[in-house]
Amino acid sequence: MSEISSDNIISSPTSENEVVTLIKEHSAQARPLVARGGGHFQVYGYQLDSDVLPVSMTQLNRVIDYPSRDMTITVEAGLTFGALQKQLAEEGQRLPIDVPFPERATIGGAIAANVFGSRGYQVGTWRDYLLGFSAVDGSGRLFKAGGRVVKNVAGYDLGKLLIGSHGTLGLLTQATFKVKPIPETSRFLLVTFSDFAKVDLALTSLIQTATIPVATDLLSPAAVSMLNAELPNSLPADSPVLLIAFEGSIREVDWQLAKIQEELSAVCSPLSMSEIDEADTEALWKGLTETFQHQKQTEASPTFSPVLFQANVKPSAIVSFCERAAELGCALQCHTRFGIVRGLLPAAISIRETVSVLRQQAESSTGSLIVIADGLKRGDEPDPFAFDPLLLEYMRKIKKKLDPQQILSPGKLFA
Repeated sequence: MSEISSDNIISSPTSENEVVTLIKEHSAQARPLVARGGGHFQVYGYQLDSDVLPVSMTQLNRVIDYPSRDMTITVEAGLTFGALQKQLAEEGQRLPIDVPFPERATIGGAIAANVFGSRGYQVGTWRDYLLGFSAVDGSGRLFKAGGRVVKNVAGYDLGKLLIGSHGTLGLLTQATFKVKPIPETSRFLLVTFSDFAKVDLALTSLIQTATIPVATDLLSPAAVSMLNAELPNSLPADSPVLLIAFEGSIREVDWQLAKIQEELSAVCSPLSMSEIDEADTEALWKGLTETFQHQKQTEASPTFSPVLFQANVKPSAIVSFCERAAELGCALQCHTRFGIVRGLLPAAISIRETVSVLRQQAESSTGSLIVIADGLKRGDEPDPFAFDPLLLEYMRKIKKKLDPQQILSPGKLFA
């Protein structure tokens, strides 16, 4: 293990055994630590205390096993997502999860933050592709679950426990994924509406569509303006926009694009419908994945604060939630089939009051809302999570079992 004190990194383990040794030493001394990958997702949750020492996981970056015919791959957790996709592309395969900043974001960091994007509902998220893993808990014990084959039911499904745990339960060292072929083509249909109310009929028709969209993203005009900064050709930014994506063979995508336009024309009256040029598709996917990330918003216009929120609501409540958030001046990106709304808060009004209003709106449809901002401390308002007390009790019990000394990112999600 190499010391990198100049970067405030206490160590950079190069093997699973070194991770075990490191955590055992810290557990014995009750010294807290936090795993670091590309650093993009550390703004989630509360700011850690200054005595929590970072450990770089980026030297754990090998491809362990890649039987491409089995369509699985096993890698170390410090490998970047971009390097993984490059390796898979050589065999015409991919891991179809939208991860922002793939050149720096590591596999372990993306799993720990449960980052996914527009394709998630139809194509899947980390929960759908993680077959097995190795990790080290807060006592320095190496534990594993799952395996390297698709049909595997060995042991408890602990992978779903680590996904989204932000490094508070264990340090991921290896992961095995199932992968998929790269589709022949990927295309978008752009649909514009005069206001959010007109979107409801379109979303209802998508429930019964004969097509299979891989993504349906609803954007507010402010969000479209921000997205345009990432695109070679600007989208109309004076009204709500629905982006519907299809992937597959050229023939099936062409049919679906024609069919969805026929269906939408029959049930609602969009202002316009147009197919996005195929040459712009890659830039559009990248923009949808990265525009609503904290690192981008630190350079946003003075109109918005660098505070993001993510609301989970029933898909049937998407439009009413978006209408309320837009009235408050938020820029919005909605994964309509998931019922996930990501938004940027306006700078001109109270963040605490805006979050309170939007959280109540989400909870009125049995949803929830979290806040993502750099530097949030315990006791600050707004509370980034507002956990249900019963859920919080179970989270603390699980944390105590896997990290009895409370050394793994202590206080990241709760005290």
